[in-house]
Formats: sequence, structure tokens, C-alpha cells
Amino acid sequence: MDAPNRSHLDWKVAGAGFSLLPVGVGVVTGNPLLGVAAVCCLLLAVGLVYPFATFASESE
Repeated sequence: MDAPNRSHLDWKVAGAGFSLLPVGVGVVTGNPLLGVAAVCCLLLAVGLVYPFATFASESE
């Protein structure tokens, strides 16, 4: 099954959300280091889940 094509707006919205994550966490907690830690945890989670998600979509 072919992957759905994403529009440019989808990528812009996703990029804005990812770029605002460390700023939001840093502002809320008052510690910019926690913002960086939040991004690292998110990237780790996406890196661990993404291969399984693509494998599951290919088998359907």
C-alpha cells in the first residue's frame, strides 16, 4: 500500500509543533534544559516507534 502524500501545510504544522515544544516546556518550567530534554525524549520515542509503525502499515 502506498503511503499517503502529505501536503506542504502538514509538514509546516508538524515542524512548527516540534520547534515550539522546547520553547513551551522551557517557558512553563523556567528551565530551558528541560525543553531540550523533552525534545530528546520525543525524538527517542519517535525513533523507537516509527520502524514498527511503517512495518505494520506495509503488512496491511
